[in-house]
Amino acid sequence: MDTDTVSDLVDPVDLGLDVQNRRVYLYGGLGFKAAKRLDMALAILRGCVPTEASAVEVCINSEGGKESAGFAIYDSLRACPYRVVTIGTGAAMSMAALVLQAGDVRLLTPSTRFMFHSGTSAGRDEMSQVDFIAAAKEMEAVTRMYVKLLSARSKFSEDEVWDMCQRDTYMSAYEAVAAGFADRVVEPRSWYETAPQAACGDIASGERR
Repeated sequence: MDTDTVSDLVDPVDLGLDVQNRRVYLYGGLGFKAAKRLDMALAILRGCVPTEASAVEVCINSEGGKESAGFAIYDSLRACPYRVVTIGTGAAMSMAALVLQAGDVRLLTPSTRFMFHSGTSAGRDEMSQVDFIAAAKEMEAVTRMYVKLLSARSKFSEDEVWDMCQRDTYMSAYEAVAAGFADRVVEPRSWYETAPQAACGDIASGERR
């Protein structure tokens, strides 16, 4: 009988996973490979770390990527049995700005740049009028889903965030916190040396935001 676990078959380092410190690193473009690596990393953690009173950190340095992959990563983190601390370091832009919102606690390092905007259509060189209209409707639906999730814990309404998404809206880490897109700014050394559950502050054991 084959009793190999995921961690026996895959090197956690290749998944951007630090098991000892319960950290997952999402660096670079957010595509299908990044979404798969995250799901595999979470599967390894589920086999190694008890869910009671535990938290994991997801460190994000990304300028974005594919919308479908970004939504999949967001959903995986929200479905995760652990409390999740997301930490933007360097860049949390486009779909990465959304992934940051999946955290029960959302942190940014001081030099992080935060940016959000509406999606762009890949399109095709030749497209019928019917297909063009369908693609436009789909792009609007995806953008509205993005806006709804992005605005949920912010200090802006969905309509305000929709308007802001009509251009590239850039913010510093401090501006993003002031706008409600993150909870606080932390010094790199302080979060790197702190256990994930300590960053959850007043979130009770087992409680999710």
